[in-house]
Amino acid sequence: MSIFAQDLTILDLAAIRNNSGPPVVIALHHDRITRELTAELKHILQAHPGGTQVILKMERSGDRPLHLDLCDFPIQPSSSFMADINEPCSGRPPSPPREPFSRQ
Repeated sequence: MSIFAQDLTILDLAAIRNNSGPPVVIALHHDRITRELTAELKHILQAHPGGTQVILKMERSGDRPLHLDLCDFPIQPSSSFMADINEPCSGRPPSPPREPFSRQ
């Protein structure tokens, strides 16, 4: 078995210890982000308080995505939250991150 990598990030096990689960990632293309959408997302996040980290993954054409840790808005990722967040995100529900997120 061989493993090749370009980046190495230390796995943060605090989420597992706190039973908060993996972070919820909301992926949006930067062209879609408006004041109205931002206000709606804030309202939805505040309506579902909890202990799960939320990361906004802002996708940019021809560039690496920008990951924003929404640390002031931890949520409870319930089915109600998923239903609420699904509409403003154009049918694209939040998904778990594919690579570890690290603060640098």
